[in-house]
Amino acid sequence: MLATTHLLIDETGLAIGYFSLLTDSIRVRVIGNCHEIEGIEYASIPALKIGRLSCRMGYEGKGLGTEMIKVALSYLYEIVKFSGCRMMTVDSKKGCEGFYEHLGF
Repeated sequence: MLATTHLLIDETGLAIGYFSLLTDSIRVRVIGNCHEIEGIEYASIPALKIGRLSCRMGYEGKGLGTEMIKVALSYLYEIVKFSGCRMMTVDSKKGCEGFYEHLGF
């Protein structure tokens, strides 16, 4: 899969976090009754996926992950103006699901 990776750099030039974005799709049977939009049936819905998100050790718990999610969502808000992409998905590391659930995923 091809992805774009975005770095979070502190004022000294140190990389303190990153996230990767790639395209995804959600099979309609997973999301229930949303498979028909304006009379057209869809097999899948296009999405933008956060494939990876991480902060440098020592920077956890400072809100950087939340800020990176906000930036990723801002990209989605721009993409929806020009494409059919309407959702964001996450490929969460095992054990980190609560972070994303807290943010509404």
